[in-house]
Amino acid sequence: MSLHEKLDGLLETQVTWEDLEMQLRSALNTEATFGTTKSVIDIGEGNGFASRCGLVSCDWKGAEKSENLPSRLVIKIPSALPMRQMNMIQGDDAVWDAMDKKLRELHNIEIAAYEFLEEFDGLMIPKMYYGIPFPPEDKLIGRMCLEFVDNSRVMNFHEAHTVELLKQIARALGKIQGSSLMKEAAAPELHTSHYADFAKAVSLDCAHFGVGVQDLLRISLFALSAKDRRESAPMLVEEMYNSMVANLDGEEPPYSLDKLQSIYGILFPHSACYFAGGAIVIMHKQANNDKLSIEEKEKRKAVQLDKVIGALGDILVYHGKNNAFVKDLQFRD
Repeated sequence: MSLHEKLDGLLETQVTWEDLEMQLRSALNTEATFGTTKSVIDIGEGNGFASRCGLVSCDWKGAEKSENLPSRLVIKIPSALPMRQMNMIQGDDAVWDAMDKKLRELHNIEIAAYEFLEEFDGLMIPKMYYGIPFPPEDKLIGRMCLEFVDNSRVMNFHEAHTVELLKQIARALGKIQGSSLMKEAAAPELHTSHYADFAKAVSLDCAHFGVGVQDLLRISLFALSAKDRRESAPMLVEEMYNSMVANLDGEEPPYSLDKLQSIYGILFPHSACYFAGGAIVIMHKQANNDKLSIEEKEKRKAVQLDKVIGALGDILVYHGKNNAFVKDLQFRD
């Protein structure tokens, strides 16, 4: 069995109702059980392609009056099935096995990120009730169970969102960045006899600053019209930077606002290429969606093409700026 095969569990995955109930009861320390009207619906279709996301209605039975159990929650299960359905990748079993491996790595990183950030108060991220990473010996066990945030909505690619909304996101990213800088990150599993050889294999050409501006870039590319993205970029970077500084408890920031603005430009071509590749796949699936009218397809396509064409054009603009910028860089010995 693999992550790219249809299985008999929830949303055609490996997770069963029995698995979910047992693990959730353990995480919430409750004797309550799911009722007969429990249900799950797919809320990830069309919004991503690396997992199955289900909105679970629990219908708890036997809960104590003092217990405040979530009536709804989200189960996120790594899966390559959306990729297969969207025909994103053509290849044999070896290709799909390699994709499964990458999805397992990304899932484990995501769980580690939630565990790292849960120590900080006031971050705009959902609570993780439990997360099960993939160990080397089990290729199917990984899954996450997350808080369902009421009155939330998906930021769809086919909509042109407002700059005001992106300002909120920029401030949230800055707070996460500032909070994470207050704690030392460690990866003891890398401290092995193989680490020296691993370090030799790292391509410095692909290395970059580990800053939240890359997340801001990806969100801006998917959310904003080309015009709004261009005009708001310096302001959004500044919003994120100021929020980061405000959450450093008086400590000196690790870089200046000018440096962050420069990094935005350096990372733009990479982020825009990544965005355009994924966007074209989404647009292709949308064009073949029989549930949408021709009018709705054309309306969405116009918004999406504006974003994609604008991003591709700006790659050339930033490439020219970056060529001039790197001439002034000075590398330390």
